[in-house]
Order: sequence, then C-alpha cells, then structure tokens
Amino acid sequence: MPDIGAQIRLIREDLGLTRAEFGARIGEKPTKIQDIEAGKQRINDIFLLKLLGEYPISLDELFSGAANSAKVVNSSGAKQPMPALITIPKLDVRASAGTGQPAYSEDEVGRYAVKASWLERRGLKPENLRVVTVVGDSMVPDIYEDDRIIVDLSQTALKDTHIYAVRFSGDVFVKRIQRLPDDRALLISKNADYPAMPIDGDMDFKVIGRVVSSMHEW
Repeated sequence: MPDIGAQIRLIREDLGLTRAEFGARIGEKPTKIQDIEAGKQRINDIFLLKLLGEYPISLDELFSGAANSAKVVNSSGAKQPMPALITIPKLDVRASAGTGQPAYSEDEVGRYAVKASWLERRGLKPENLRVVTVVGDSMVPDIYEDDRIIVDLSQTALKDTHIYAVRFSGDVFVKRIQRLPDDRALLISKNADYPAMPIDGDMDFKVIGRVVSSMHEW
C-alpha cells in the first residue's frame, strides 16, 4: 500500500503550497500536516472528508499512489470536478475479530465519506450501510485490528465464504461463514490460532449484516 502521508506531501508540493497554506484551507495546523506527511499521525475520516472537499483529489489516486500534479489540476490551473461523495454513519460499535466483543451503544458518532460511483458499482444503498471498528487479530491478514468495516444491514442471508458481522451469545463478531447441513454453520477465522465456532438455530445468534468493505486508517 502507498504511504498516504507521502502522497499528501506530493500533492501539496505539486500545488505549490506551504504546509501552512495547505492546512489553512482545511482548517488544520501546519504541525499536523507535517506529522501526517512524516507518517507520525494517522488521517481519520474527518480529515479525509475535508481534504476531498477542498482539493481536487480522487480517492482512487490517493490510495493507489497515482496522484500527481497532472491529475490534481488541469492545464489551465483550475480544479477538476470532484467525484460525488456520500457519507454513511459510523457507529459506536466495535466488532471482534477475536474471542468476542460486547455490543456497545449503536449511537452514531460520525460519518464516513465514500464515492457515490463506488456504491453504484456495488449495488449498495447508503441507507443500509454502517461503519464499525474491528478489534482483535483473528481475521488477519484479511482484516486488521482498528480497521473500519462497512456493513450492509440488508444482507443477512448467510452465504458461504462471505464475511459477516454477527451477534453471538451477546457479543459482536466479524467472521467468515461456512455453511453446514441442517441450518448449521461455522464462524471461521482467518488466523489459524482461532478455532472455528459452530452455530445452530437453537443458539443466541443474529446476523447483523454482510461486510462489504474494509479500510485501513493511515
């Protein structure tokens, strides 16, 4: 994966802006811009939303490492049109990729920006989506601790090999599903140190939704 801080530095330099000038347009101090560029501080969804709202940067370019001056401004120096963004709720919920995490308040604690075109391609409706944070390492390397996952609450029918957020015995998990005969299934971890968890219709089990995306925060 690209060094996001280095990408932001290249974009800023291509625009011919100092850290103070670059940060002022998004309401951030130059010291924070410096720390982000040096990899000392992660960017969060609020910073990313402000960045995309002020500067003509594509998410695809930023996270693929392809952003440069030719893509940031056109030949006349004017901003290119920004891709349409939609924000979806981020919940105060932490889903366990380990041995279980109690369900916290499901109050909205922020918003996460995604491209409308990405939702359209995937056939996803924003009103069905929620962002939650993962704890634990049982799904490494597919999903890491502190990754944010997008869960589609409308997709609750269990399908083999798909990853779901589920409630099981009062805890919230994120696991891959393996279907078994007679309405039984296994909750499968990617990390071999965690054994599969069998479930059946008599247990306290509920599918919250299918995980349709996971994101590292830098």
